[in-house]
Amino acid sequence: MAYAQTATDKFSGTEFQIGKVISKSLQVYSENIVIYSLIAAAVGVPTLVLSVTQVATAPEGQAIIAIASFIVIMFLSPLAVAINLHAAFQSMRGRPVSLGESVAGGLSRFLPLLGVMILFTLGATLGFLLLIVPGIILMVMWYVAVPACVLERTGPARSLGRSRELTKGYRWKIFGLILLVYVLSIIGSVLGSLLANTAAGMWGAAIVQLIWQGLAAGFGTVMIAVVYYYLRVAKEGIDVDQIAAVFD
Repeated sequence: MAYAQTATDKFSGTEFQIGKVISKSLQVYSENIVIYSLIAAAVGVPTLVLSVTQVATAPEGQAIIAIASFIVIMFLSPLAVAINLHAAFQSMRGRPVSLGESVAGGLSRFLPLLGVMILFTLGATLGFLLLIVPGIILMVMWYVAVPACVLERTGPARSLGRSRELTKGYRWKIFGLILLVYVLSIIGSVLGSLLANTAAGMWGAAIVQLIWQGLAAGFGTVMIAVVYYYLRVAKEGIDVDQIAAVFD
């Protein structure tokens, strides 16, 4: 009961507001910033090594490296998001975050998450090929497909459908949140790379990129969790303990 009281005090109100989502995302992120950032950065380690290797590789080998990087991201990204989602919801419930428990929670849904990632990537890619706008619409529509898959135990197609249901009526606000995080991430990445490249060369710039990627992507996954929570609150009046009961 003490946990439920903490969650209620921390996430009171039913309106979905951009300012509220950002504020709570920053709050939750700051509580376990090291865990979120390390998990998010881990996705970039193999691609970092491949990218640096690519510079000294013949053109025909560069295509192979690019494909390998894409495959690594396809497998690791949904898992990293799921792990951070588990940690974020435990934090929102006022409970201690255990990296081991979060990893186990993410791994338990790995195959459905991989399916979500494949469908998401195929749909968004096709949408972007159709004059970009359809791709953006699908990205916003499917923004909370991963938490739906993890927390509601839905399959890949149903997770995308569930996200479409939850985001309906709030997609402009979600688009604004995505755009804000994306712009800030790009600015930070460019500035960090310029400074690091000047001071420490290619490897220095790559390491700075990895660190920034961990920070930005870690916050991004926390924001997905918070957006999903507030969408459930606004549409269903559900509380955080009910949502995350699947982890108990």
